[in-house]
Amino acid sequence: MTSRMTIKTLCLPLLGLLLMTTGCPPVGDEMVPLPMPGTPEPTPEQPNPPEKPVDARRVTGVWERATGNFLDYEAFGRDLEYLVFSETGILKVIVREPDSNILMCFESLFSKLSDDALFISNGGSETDGIRGSQIVFFNMADDDSLELIDDTRGTLTTFKRVAELPEASRCSALIEKERFDDYPEPHYASGLAFDGTSLYFTASSNDILPVDPTTGVLGTPITLATGYRFIHAVQSDDFWLNCYCSTTEIIKRRTRAGTDVDIVTSAELGLEFFAEAAAFDETEKILYVFGENESAGRVSTILKVNAEAEPDVLLDSAPLGDMNINAATMHNGALFAVMGYPQQIVQIDPATLKSVKSYAIPTEYVEWNGIAFVGDDLVLMGENYTNRRGDGVIARFSID
Repeated sequence: MTSRMTIKTLCLPLLGLLLMTTGCPPVGDEMVPLPMPGTPEPTPEQPNPPEKPVDARRVTGVWERATGNFLDYEAFGRDLEYLVFSETGILKVIVREPDSNILMCFESLFSKLSDDALFISNGGSETDGIRGSQIVFFNMADDDSLELIDDTRGTLTTFKRVAELPEASRCSALIEKERFDDYPEPHYASGLAFDGTSLYFTASSNDILPVDPTTGVLGTPITLATGYRFIHAVQSDDFWLNCYCSTTEIIKRRTRAGTDVDIVTSAELGLEFFAEAAAFDETEKILYVFGENESAGRVSTILKVNAEAEPDVLLDSAPLGDMNINAATMHNGALFAVMGYPQQIVQIDPATLKSVKSYAIPTEYVEWNGIAFVGDDLVLMGENYTNRRGDGVIARFSID
């Protein structure tokens, strides 16, 4: 009689000799039977006994949420749309923030522990809704339905299988073209700006550093007076700067010599606002400011401002949920912003102030805090965390 054992993802030492010739079984979400050493090969005269039918239902595939609140995403004000379990053990979690329509694409690891349990791990880090590692119990009444029960809350979420992830729920990819490293450490409050000739970011020394976008060579630092020195946008030959310190003088336009040209204030806009990022549309002469609306309970918000008028006029605003925007820029009539977490790029329609597309950033171990366009190339500035120095990084990407 044949004896069998199940091997999931590791080759056991007991089977070392066998595996030297056969190799490890493939990784998947079904358990793989292997014969014990010494088991005779079946022959027509000695067939193996009938096996218990293998359950053909597989958790791998694309699943659209039908009901429930898997991993409590609604507590974060977000809607879980899809789960994608891949054959390689990658779990993609597709989430949308309803106020801003921002699409977020998270990735975790998963493995099948048993016929009714999955292990989901995010590598020990905390993400929005996935905290470190989770054991999730599952049930499949048929091939096209999936029930997941979160072990920490006991909540039931149901899903239906779909053929593929819809285009509207996909995060597009950026392709890195060029990268410059070893710049001075950027200041965490700085964005990135481009004036048609040079890129600019504010270093932790509070100096504004120009960078040649072609060669990556640093130019002569620009030193401004105390306060508003963190660059985010360029208008004509002036800089739009914030201080990361005030809710009354929200953002300032200054010359390179340090003379204030315009100050956008809370009194003009009718709200107290803590600015964290900004972009200027040279064509429409509109200033977009991202940050926290202190007058509405510190809700993340985007402001659309006519800064050409005096006093400045608030044209429109829109909530961004709990989305944190590190930096923003304009390109071909669209707004592009780099998010703090998850680190991705979102494209925003200036007419509706809603997100229309998201882009995953392929590079790791960099906190991206600045964004600009040089021609049709998207340029990001950030801080490299692969060493303890926090060196500055500037990278160019192609974008579809």
